[in-house]
Amino acid sequence: LAASTPRPCSAAEQQQVCSLGDWSSWSECPAACAERAHASVIRRRTLSWSTQEQLLADQVTHLLYRGIVLEKEIDDLQAVNRSLHKQNVALVTKLTSTNDALLRMEREASHAEGLQQELAAERKTNAALREENQQLINRVLDSQKTLDREASHITWLHSDNQDLRNRHMTAHSRADELQKQVDDLRASNVALRTSNLALKSETSDLRGTASRLRLPPPVACGT
Repeated sequence: LAASTPRPCSAAEQQQVCSLGDWSSWSECPAACAERAHASVIRRRTLSWSTQEQLLADQVTHLLYRGIVLEKEIDDLQAVNRSLHKQNVALVTKLTSTNDALLRMEREASHAEGLQQELAAERKTNAALREENQQLINRVLDSQKTLDREASHITWLHSDNQDLRNRHMTAHSRADELQKQVDDLRASNVALRTSNLALKSETSDLRGTASRLRLPPPVACGT
């Protein structure tokens, strides 16, 4: 075969340009749900011949469409921005409320911690009071035992005192009897002395009589 010789383009062909067409829709996913992580889909964009006028017109149309899309996206973004601003205001309000709640919770926690410390101190105080109360109870019991012993001792002392009183009364009665006996003995002694004096006087009289009668003197009895 003979080699073909290139020919110059005609005026109509020189007006033609190669351009990309629109994208096709995405193809369906051929894999199951469990296998979609390893599956893929495709879409196509074909090359076509077009004139420069048509290409410029398509580009203008595309730019207009793109401008409309961008305006819509701007409107959507502005709407989203307004929504985000509202959400931001709501979040700021909620955050402020949350901060206030946190501050209240911190104050309450601090107050609760203070109450816990006070409760711990009260528990320590109650424990000390219970211990002191138990010591007082033990002291009272010891005092009660001491009082019981002293009461028994006092009872014994009363009994012993009563016995001493009885002994004293007995001794006093015995002393009275002895005093009476002493008085009787003294009276008897006085009587004996009187009798002795009478006998001595009588003996003296008898001696005088005997002397006068020259008789041996009689022996006096009881001298």
